[in-house]
Amino acid sequence: MKSIRDIADLRANDVLYHSAFGFAVVQRVEPRGAELKWERDTPDLPVRVGAEVIRRAYARCSPDGFFASALRQPERLRAALADDPTDALALLLDDLPGPQAAHDLRDWVVGRGLMSGPAFDAWWRRTEGLCRSDPRFETTKGRVGLRGRQIALHTPVPAGLTRHTPQLGAGRPAGFTAAPAEATPDVASVVAIAISGDASSPGRADAVATVRDLGPDLVLPIVCRRDDAPTAVPRLIDALGWTPDQLSLLVHGQLLEVALRPAATGSA
Repeated sequence: MKSIRDIADLRANDVLYHSAFGFAVVQRVEPRGAELKWERDTPDLPVRVGAEVIRRAYARCSPDGFFASALRQPERLRAALADDPTDALALLLDDLPGPQAAHDLRDWVVGRGLMSGPAFDAWWRRTEGLCRSDPRFETTKGRVGLRGRQIALHTPVPAGLTRHTPQLGAGRPAGFTAAPAEATPDVASVVAIAISGDASSPGRADAVATVRDLGPDLVLPIVCRRDDAPTAVPRLIDALGWTPDQLSLLVHGQLLEVALRPAATGSA
């Protein structure tokens, strides 16, 4: 899920997410806002939402991602989870900000109605083992993520799911392929360099530039998981000059949780 910088970036049929309201499909986009059709058909949900509210409170799901597929093709996504568990997991992780704990993945998969809690637990025992030998994944402190977020934008979704962009070649998709390890540094490592206090540290200027390009909605959730998040988050925000209106509602909630934590001196 990505933050929405400009209402002009939206298209009809895009899937949006609101942390309190859930998922909706864009029906029509206008200069002043968008008309939405919510997954939950309840009268209290807003049908027309202003552009500023969308920019600040909503996230856009990748057209080919896990959550858009869960909304449009749940049966095919269930089949992908069963038949291609690591490909389906990569699809889910690519839609989320940074590494995830098993209970967070469980909340998403079960919450989307793709399998029951006990079924997920059995699925995870199998999939977690497969991840250990799959170079796309890395596990740190019990959280699994995509290695360096090195998932190519053109890579195919698991077999059976419809892709909205043209595919090169023919035949069954081969699954996700990671970029070469030397091509993209690990995001967490780059963030650690960027928030170091010494402005003269080797590579810090490049790290700050890289983190600025990645944007707050990808970077801040990673920093929020650090043990020293109460001090590291403000330090990074100051270094980058990010302002509250640049942050999505999802990130605002994580920052609030960090602000309530006691300060620590270590880092994850």
